[in-house]
Amino acid sequence: MSVLFAFGSVLLCIVILKWLWKLLNGLWLNPKRLEKCLKQQGLVGNSYKFLMGDMKESSTLRAQALNKPIPFTHDYYHRIQPFTHQILNNSCAGKNIYTWLGPVPTILITQPELIKDAFNRMNNFQKQRLNPYTQILSAGLPNYEGQKWAKHRKLLNPAFQLHKLKAGTWEKTNLNKWVTERIKRKLMNQMDLDSQDALLQTQ
Repeated sequence: MSVLFAFGSVLLCIVILKWLWKLLNGLWLNPKRLEKCLKQQGLVGNSYKFLMGDMKESSTLRAQALNKPIPFTHDYYHRIQPFTHQILNNSCAGKNIYTWLGPVPTILITQPELIKDAFNRMNNFQKQRLNPYTQILSAGLPNYEGQKWAKHRKLLNPAFQLHKLKAGTWEKTNLNKWVTERIKRKLMNQMDLDSQDALLQTQ
């Protein structure tokens, strides 16, 4: 009976130690190895912080950004993604960066040729996995993977060719000119009517 109890307790200790090793590996050793590899490849980012990564700093910066009034400019990125904006400003221009979502690094590529390469090798660069409920609510091209993504991208690609975008800009410019002329004519007519009314009142 005591041999069976000793065997069971040893087996239980082995299972607990294995589980603790997996936990330590997943939450500390593996992220530190990944951090070392990312820095060797020239990426810029913060050091890994146990369990939280950059989430605490990111949420603090976001809360600070939301407390400030919105400026009347088109420069809104520092309000929407203040943490990423801060890292991009701190790193050298054109460098790729990484941030930590818990123990998982997220790489932000800023160089156009690398972005094009990542889009063309879609099977090597997987997108971040979303919550299954979120995937149901937000289906579309940003969430597709593999051949489904390639098919939809091929369908959408002609709409974003340069000559079509230029044609759309030209049409928009002409529409703006037409609307401006109509408003001017209407204002001139209104001013003529007002001046005629003023002339009649003085007589």
